[in-house]
Parts: sequence; C-alpha cells; structure tokens
Amino acid sequence: MIKTEINKLITCLLIPCGFKRNGNYWYKNLGQICQIINLQKSVYGNIYYINWGYKFLNVSLTNSKFDIFYRVSIEEKGHIDADKLSVEQVNANVLTAINKIITEFANNMSETELMEHLKQDKRKQNELMLSVKKFIGIV
Repeated sequence: MIKTEINKLITCLLIPCGFKRNGNYWYKNLGQICQIINLQKSVYGNIYYINWGYKFLNVSLTNSKFDIFYRVSIEEKGHIDADKLSVEQVNANVLTAINKIITEFANNMSETELMEHLKQDKRKQNELMLSVKKFIGIV
C-alpha cells in the first residue's frame, strides 16, 4: 500500500516537470540524454530507495537502464523505512529527495552540460563505469 502512495506522490511531483511514468520509472527525454528516476523496494523489508541518473540515447554504453546511476541520500541511511516512519514523514522524505534530484537535473539539461559537469566532479567520476568514462573522455 505504501509503495502505491509513494508512486502517486512521485508522479504528482514529476509529471508537471515533463516526466513520463512507466511502472516504477519516470523518464524525461532531452534529445541526446534521458533523465531517469526509479523507486526501488528492498527485498529485506518495507524499505524504499530512490535511484536516479542518466542514459545516453545516441550510444549504447551499458546494459542497464542507467549509464550514470546515483542513489539519493535520504537522512543518513540513504533510504525510506516505511515501517519506522509515519505517512507524513515518508511523504516529507520523498518530497525532499525528489527536490534534490530535480535540482541536480536542472543543472544538466544537455549531454554537453552533463559531460562537463562529470569531468569537473572528481567524486562522481569514481562511481562511473569504465565505458561511460571513456565516452565522456575522462580516461
């Protein structure tokens, strides 16, 4: 039940920003890149993660839905534990997480902007797969 409510909240937040929903994924196609958000439920309990990232559309770099993958930090734990939080707290955490993601997406609206951002952010470079690093020109 809580997953349905989280999905509805995320959908309400993202549809006005131009995202389209497909299951537990929300996509925004920007031409050369696609911005992606995913709600993932843990197999170990009523815990949820909000994953986000990018897919380069003109090249096939990975077999994953994401070429560049991040998990949003929610509190210190990095997840939403629906068993330990009230519905209001879950909603507040989802809202905070989606706002963080939207802010990050706003800074990278094109393939060129994203690649320049990644070239300058050494911390994020460590999280990239080798094929993505080669495409961007980091390696």
